[in-house]
Amino acid sequence: MGIQNCSITLYGQLLPGMTNQTGHIRYYSFYCWLLFEYNNDRRGAKKYNVDQRNFIRRAELIMAFVMSGQNQNAVAGSLFVSQKRYNTDRKGHYLISEGADYEQNNKYWTYSTGAFGQYYLGQLIYLQLVTVKDNWFYTSSKGKELAHAFCENIPEDVRKHYIDAICKGKLSEEDIKVLRPIGINQLKKGTSEWHYLNTLMIQPDINGSTLRRESIKLFLEAISTKCAINDFPKLQYEQYTANGLEAQFGWHYYYLCETIHYCIESIFWLILETAGENNYLAINRFIDIATKKILEANNNDISTYTIESVSPLITNYNIPIMQDELVDKTQTNQPAEAALKALLLLIKCYDTIIPQKEKFEAFEKRTHLSILLGNISQTLECYIGINRKLPIKKAIANIITTIMNQHTIVACRKMGNSTLDLRKFLIEDGCIFLVEIRKPQFTNPRIQTLYNFLTNLHYLRDGQLTETANNFIKNYE
Repeated sequence: MGIQNCSITLYGQLLPGMTNQTGHIRYYSFYCWLLFEYNNDRRGAKKYNVDQRNFIRRAELIMAFVMSGQNQNAVAGSLFVSQKRYNTDRKGHYLISEGADYEQNNKYWTYSTGAFGQYYLGQLIYLQLVTVKDNWFYTSSKGKELAHAFCENIPEDVRKHYIDAICKGKLSEEDIKVLRPIGINQLKKGTSEWHYLNTLMIQPDINGSTLRRESIKLFLEAISTKCAINDFPKLQYEQYTANGLEAQFGWHYYYLCETIHYCIESIFWLILETAGENNYLAINRFIDIATKKILEANNNDISTYTIESVSPLITNYNIPIMQDELVDKTQTNQPAEAALKALLLLIKCYDTIIPQKEKFEAFEKRTHLSILLGNISQTLECYIGINRKLPIKKAIANIITTIMNQHTIVACRKMGNSTLDLRKFLIEDGCIFLVEIRKPQFTNPRIQTLYNFLTNLHYLRDGQLTETANNFIKNYE
């Protein structure tokens, strides 16, 4: 429905320089070194007898073999290796070129420039480590500094061995043993490479923002209280105070934003389920049926209420508990009950946020969320604010209509000139019929990546804070 863009934009500001797919921070050093070795003046293709794209692809697949069996997630090509989709020669050597080169059919990665181009390049450009010109990848001056730091911590013979394996397009078990020190889990604390990567993460962002640095502090403090990784946004929502860090309000906002989006998607799920049960039904009749399903899901008759008069009934309700109950209804496939919970939770969010409206609007303006579909202020006004004095039946019908219209507009806009139809339902001759069911989902705010990076940087060990982490918190300014 397009409403998650606000959440995605916000967590991108809170944790810039990483994505949900950038699993290990040492890949940043690794790619800078590869590009530096290949030569930015394009002599690499002649020197190594392999083009830049396949040079990177072979290097990634070799890394997957090096990391095999080390219980490390988020390694590009690891599935290809674990499923033994590779070929070998008579000596048992792994044929890297056949599994990596883009021209091959049975390759480890379909995207032309591998995980580097698909997942890491955007962040490397953002952090000013890599540049692109005429479809050629270059290390920047900062990227060369990181490449040099990487080289300082790996023996020259190991680095040469890695390059030779790339060029030969073959890899033996003996090669893998030699190349262990170059693995993405071999970042040593206190080395020049560690200092460079650590500074990248804890210094103010390129635009001067300290939101990532603040988020790291908040996350480490949360981990110290045994907070589950995925509960971090919820904890920030619950612990936020008016004099807290800007990032804490950011995560507070994110949690509420996700709650609101999940509510709207839960009602959308009921719409789709109802369309599936009543295919090709007149639209007005369809809306009446969907509205009735929501009202009948309540044990007490609220049909004579307005949204405004429902508010006192949920005064003592807790938003996180209400969200948990809503998620339970979706996971146990109860669309009508989920839609009712979603409606009540939307009302609760509105009642909670409206006294702080100016604060939320100011934050949206500072973070440029005010121009995005799905921001809290506009979304709550659109779904609850303008309907709060209406009879609840009319209000629900309006909410259903708004969701249907918004989905159609966003889906058609995304389609553009494409032949791919993204609509989950269609309306023909005034009647609705289902195309596809979509259940509500939360976004993934890069928290697992943050955990991985902090583990790589030795702030965390087996889920516990290290001395490095404790010193960071103690000396935080």
